[in-house]
Amino acid sequence: MKPFIALQSLMYICFLILDLTGKAIAVSNHLKLATIALCFSFAIVQMTRLKHKVALIQALILLFTFVSDYFLLMTDAFSIGITTFIIVQIGYGSLLKLAKSEGVNYKAIFIVTIVLILTVFLMVTNQTEGLSLLYAILFIRNLARAYNYKNHGDYSKWLFIGLSLYAVCDVQVALFNLESIKQLFPSIYVIASMGMWAFYLPGQVILTLSPCFYKEISQLDVDNQL
Repeated sequence: MKPFIALQSLMYICFLILDLTGKAIAVSNHLKLATIALCFSFAIVQMTRLKHKVALIQALILLFTFVSDYFLLMTDAFSIGITTFIIVQIGYGSLLKLAKSEGVNYKAIFIVTIVLILTVFLMVTNQTEGLSLLYAILFIRNLARAYNYKNHGDYSKWLFIGLSLYAVCDVQVALFNLESIKQLFPSIYVIASMGMWAFYLPGQVILTLSPCFYKEISQLDVDNQL
């Protein structure tokens, strides 16, 4: 765990410096993508060690997170990036059910099916704003549930913290993409452009590590991970 955090911290500092100086933006974007690839790689290792469905779901979430960040950082295919982020939020919805020890029910399966059908329709018709709205609804719902569950153990607490940092990033993404903010409040626009990943990566690192603290994992296992 410590080497993972150390390497993430090093890359974090490097891309923040590049963003602050406004130089080598392409290098900064590659570093950012590398941090998510590292999160996914660590999640795979964690999955094999913990052998638990929480770790498996987190690894799958990070796979789709990497795909999303690739399309958003490296291409103009924003609709694909948002679509895979919707799948990410469905994944976190599943983890929140496990955090509360809720079983899977037919209502949840039905809702997920409807969301996926709507997502495919919006992606095929390239309705980026519709996809963004659907993503926002899912994320706000997950964040509210995470807040309600935050006192149900260490795992729930870290899940809430990670999603909260994720939310701060998304607020800045929204500000960055509002043309009125760029024109009327250029300083806010600049701060948002640099602040997105300043909150996003710490949130992703916390979410990546969170399966270590799932309640069905013994304290001895957690101590060994540390």
